[in-house]
Amino acid sequence: KQKVAVASAYVMDAEIYVLDEPSANLDSEGIEQLSEILSTLKRQGRTIIIAEHKLHYLKELADRVVCMEQGTIKAIVNGADFAAYDSAFLRSMGLRQIDLAKCAMEPHRFEPGNGPLLQASNLSFAYPCEERLWKDICFQACAGQVVGIVGRNGAGKSTLIRVLMGLERQKAGVILYCGQPAHRKSRVKASFYVMQDVDYQLFASSVWEEMMLSDRRTKKDPVKAERILRYFQLYDLKDAHPASLSGGEKQRLAIAVACMQDKKILYFDEPTSGLDADNMEKVSGIMKQLADEGHLVFVITHDYEFAVKTFDRLIHFNGDGKAVWSPLDMLQPNMCIKINQIKES
Repeated sequence: KQKVAVASAYVMDAEIYVLDEPSANLDSEGIEQLSEILSTLKRQGRTIIIAEHKLHYLKELADRVVCMEQGTIKAIVNGADFAAYDSAFLRSMGLRQIDLAKCAMEPHRFEPGNGPLLQASNLSFAYPCEERLWKDICFQACAGQVVGIVGRNGAGKSTLIRVLMGLERQKAGVILYCGQPAHRKSRVKASFYVMQDVDYQLFASSVWEEMMLSDRRTKKDPVKAERILRYFQLYDLKDAHPASLSGGEKQRLAIAVACMQDKKILYFDEPTSGLDADNMEKVSGIMKQLADEGHLVFVITHDYEFAVKTFDRLIHFNGDGKAVWSPLDMLQPNMCIKINQIKES
């Protein structure tokens, strides 16, 4: 959808292009294609204005960078000077990194518990009358882990989450929960899912009511709700309607709601899309905190900065209908992995 939106603007042959977070939810190949289109428009003499948090693909493109804070212009910088800023200065400005190669690995320190919480053996999936989307996926994940799911757009990452949760039925293979074959209903009951498009799961008439929604078995804790909203800088918006929030605020609210759930397995689909550096780090911190509290956390992302700060292990879709269970240090800035260096574990 993101590619179609950019392409439809491109064919208009306009003189001025205004793009709001055009790289959101794009994989590394899509971002490279976007960069090529922007470079072509620039050579044609078009004016391009981009509101963006991810900066690395703009390093060679931006002629001028306008930094904003609290509704005012904080700085206006020449593009070449901006590209030369070091990581510490960018962080002090609350900005994402320009050079992804400078993002240091900060793996979460996972301590093995009482064996795997969720296991998949030779898992395969296909939609009716179609070839298998992916096949022979095998892994075992424990409570206390944060597992990243990475790979190209359309590889089947979101579908894998839906299968693991029990929302879709696998074509073949076995899924074990706590060492036992688990019916789909039992996996749904043990899981909570934050979708890629959070508009589909915000129902209440205020931010506070959204936090306090619960099923009959769960009693919500207002003290906990206030603490989480303050952490995500949403407490001052507690009386606002969720539809009135910005995209990033909605994203943070959906994650805050997930923190209120008493579910053993939490699934997040692109939780940092539209988030600045500060909020990306907050989401990373809350993912690791949830794991430390005994949850198993799965996260789909194309965000390398977020991945290297957060994950313990990876499920990497390598483009041929298969997925590889790999350690975090195999991940590269282009969100591929060094498959030839992976050892059996």
